[in-house]
Amino acid sequence: MTESTNRDEQQVDSSNAPLFTDRDNDSDMTKKQVIAGANTTNTCYLTIVYTTRNGENRTLLVRRSSTELEKLGCKKRLPGVLTVGVKKCGTSALRFFMNSHPQVMFSDDVEVHYFDKRNNQTIKWYLEKMPYTTQDQISTEKTPRYFVSADVPRRIFEDISPDVKIIMVVCDPVNRAISDFVQVSKALKSSDSTRHIARLSPLYSLKRTFEDSVIKPDGTVNINTALIDVGLYVKHIRRWLEYFPLRQILVIDGEDIKRDPYMELKKIENFLNLSPYFTKDHFYFDTGKGFFCLGLPMRKCLPKGKGHHHPQVNKTVLLKLREFFKPHDQQLEFLLNRTFHWSNEAPFNDRSV
Repeated sequence: MTESTNRDEQQVDSSNAPLFTDRDNDSDMTKKQVIAGANTTNTCYLTIVYTTRNGENRTLLVRRSSTELEKLGCKKRLPGVLTVGVKKCGTSALRFFMNSHPQVMFSDDVEVHYFDKRNNQTIKWYLEKMPYTTQDQISTEKTPRYFVSADVPRRIFEDISPDVKIIMVVCDPVNRAISDFVQVSKALKSSDSTRHIARLSPLYSLKRTFEDSVIKPDGTVNINTALIDVGLYVKHIRRWLEYFPLRQILVIDGEDIKRDPYMELKKIENFLNLSPYFTKDHFYFDTGKGFFCLGLPMRKCLPKGKGHHHPQVNKTVLLKLREFFKPHDQQLEFLLNRTFHWSNEAPFNDRSV
């Protein structure tokens, strides 16, 4: 397998593209700091690597000419694997790391939402969202909302293939709910709040505090909010098992990605039958950001905005939530024949996700 430089979501057509697109021309970038231009062989894109003014390394993919694409057997292919969730459990980190494997190519859009929202679009539209790939590469996409959308497993089964592989990332459902609350609350206060409220409010029914959002006035857990429902992993996974056998589903603990991304990426390589690529040298821990980054083929991290500070939550509420999720987590562990980090966690939160 030919070595390739790290890729990111930005892809342009070489036939009419400047060195940088308008999408790249933000206030923190200097065009003069291009540090590499990799003419990699046997790939459908050329990779340009550059550095922003704040020191962030980024990449720009430039599609090869039509003649070169034909010669290399490059074309748009439906996904062979999909990362379907779970929201706030580390799917962005998983995409970030997987995207550097030479045999994996992600869709142009970070989240396509074809199977849960684009009911007016066709499979042809979906195919156009996919990257150009060679026969040795896997086309893929990540949309966390797929995990909890009722009809998505059937649609993927029928529209793509019964043989498609599914990756799920799960995490402590209590910390996940808190992180989701923080993110959605922030979105509702954004400048585009009208659109966000229309889209999010029916799912979340957020109150002023996390406690009031997840606990009803009678003291019971509010199972009608997405903050809680998304964390009922075993319920949602059973729906996926109606269409895909467990051997086609890889469930990853998001905490494992944070603690040791190398081991999780090796699991994914084996699951997808990819050529071995990742080594321990591909990852390094950034003490300033508090999480692992890519060290090879260039040093690159997720944006600093990843991770949100959690508010202090009433310990009585935390205990009630852990007791609520406990039987569901036990069913999940029995179904998958494994244990998860949060099963033995103390009933309080002191982390950002």
